[in-house]
Amino acid sequence: YIWGIRSREQKELIQYAHTDALTGAVNKDSTEAEINSWLSRHRTGIQAFLMLDVDNFKTVNDRYGHGAGDEALRQIGRVLAGEFRDGDIVGRIGGDEFVVLMKDIADEENAVYRVENLCRVIRKITVKGIPGTPLSCSVGVAYSPNHGSTYGELYLCADKALYETKKRGRDGYTV
Repeated sequence: YIWGIRSREQKELIQYAHTDALTGAVNKDSTEAEINSWLSRHRTGIQAFLMLDVDNFKTVNDRYGHGAGDEALRQIGRVLAGEFRDGDIVGRIGGDEFVVLMKDIADEENAVYRVENLCRVIRKITVKGIPGTPLSCSVGVAYSPNHGSTYGELYLCADKALYETKKRGRDGYTV
């Protein structure tokens, strides 16, 4: 009985250590480790690596306060959890930056469809304390194996794509 309680407590502590407390997403270090582990074991098939940045998030914090900003991030975390499959890896890697690894997708169009839908859903978020809730996101997309086979390689490609989205005016995506 005691062993069962301790085992459950250990699992809860491990989960807590790997999770971002604000958004419920996987934390930065665990995100990279989990993605690298998956990619090293799954060399075939298509994996989509998404890097998402909340547009003008600093303005949200400056204008409406960090409490409203935190609530916006919590809601974005919920949206990400709801928009992707349970097996996909959703991580928060910085203040308003998230990554998603969509595992074993049927084709690249599937990822594009999910990103387009994600952008629409984020635009519909309403946050108490932010009138009109001007939220949107910019996304960079990279595919494994075409653009890389490690977290670092995919991160670099998706980051370049993300900044291309920002140069074009934000609120969209680039592959």
